[in-house]
Amino acid sequence: ARSIGDSGQGGQVLLSAQAWARAQLNAQNLDVSPIHMGTYRLPNEETVQFVQVLPTALSSKREFSKQSFRKCEQVMPGYYDAPQASSEIFVGFVLISMREELMLYEDIAQEVFSIFQTVLLGDLTKHNGYLCQEEEGTFMVVFSELESAVAFSTEFHASLLSCHWPESLAQTPSSDGLQARIGLFSGVPVEKRPHNTSGRADYFGPVLNRAARMAYAAHSGRTLIPHYLVERFGSELQEKYVLQSVGQHAFKGIDTLFDVDDIALSQTQAPPILSTVTLERFNALLLEGMKGGGPS
Repeated sequence: ARSIGDSGQGGQVLLSAQAWARAQLNAQNLDVSPIHMGTYRLPNEETVQFVQVLPTALSSKREFSKQSFRKCEQVMPGYYDAPQASSEIFVGFVLISMREELMLYEDIAQEVFSIFQTVLLGDLTKHNGYLCQEEEGTFMVVFSELESAVAFSTEFHASLLSCHWPESLAQTPSSDGLQARIGLFSGVPVEKRPHNTSGRADYFGPVLNRAARMAYAAHSGRTLIPHYLVERFGSELQEKYVLQSVGQHAFKGIDTLFDVDDIALSQTQAPPILSTVTLERFNALLLEGMKGGGPS
């Protein structure tokens, strides 16, 4: 605790993420707002996630409250390092494949989910990404550069394949190791603000829903990306990745058709994507609507 206190500047209320979580459990109606400041290495080599706590009355001044920390080194980004909402961002949703089936093996699940998140954070840091939130096996990540987003979303699959998984996983449907389903999309968010409980950067706008739909349409071990992003690849990226068109699709809650590509580091046959409306079905529904009929 003293090391954390020594890292802050005058006037800062600085907690570890664990201490902040306990404070929320033990106190009702806290009139404060958290800001996730990132992960730091302390002089004793311990790594700690810092959360700065501001009185709610001052939370509107959060954009001006960042200060450098003393006697420690930042190793993972925080709220202020996450992409700004004023320009295009690249959003990825990462889903743990077969999570519900694994939850039947509670002790094993907790261990392997922790390994999954550790590998994810390592690859995110390598590619300058930021973890916004994790909820029930769904991770939302953001990048400021297309190349970084694509590199993470393809290399993460390889990292999972090369990971050393516990022998107990052989008892489960994921006996060969955990896999991920990933979807990417880009856009300018409507807003960025700290999450009410974690203090991590939270974004709002249609780009989030579209990235999530891409992920839920992906198979285990696959990444889906809209073709308009592929068209922005230079020759180097075109040569680095294996790109396969999986057709033109509409997604639930989105009234636009998208050309979708499967992107990978190696040549494997891309399976048909899940949970979408094909072009033919989209046109049929559109025609029914023009005739005054409802969708079947």
